[in-house]
Amino acid sequence: MAKKNKSRSRQRNAKYGYGIPNINKRRLTKKDMAVIFKKSWKDVTSMDLYQLYQFGFKSEDLSLKFNISIVQILNRLRFQ
Repeated sequence: MAKKNKSRSRQRNAKYGYGIPNINKRRLTKKDMAVIFKKSWKDVTSMDLYQLYQFGFKSEDLSLKFNISIVQILNRLRFQ
């Protein structure tokens, strides 16, 4: 018996929704950003920092905003 070829549309549908454009979408709104900035440094998680980095902030900006050192930011990303 001959093997039946799968249609190309089936192969495309199996991977629908993946890829660089779909994964790298920024899902942080300005309201979410304001909520993160209202938190004290003790309550900020590494995921919050990651979202702020996605929004375009740099470590220097975050250290000035939260009034902490850059080393503390890196340790929060690394260990929490």
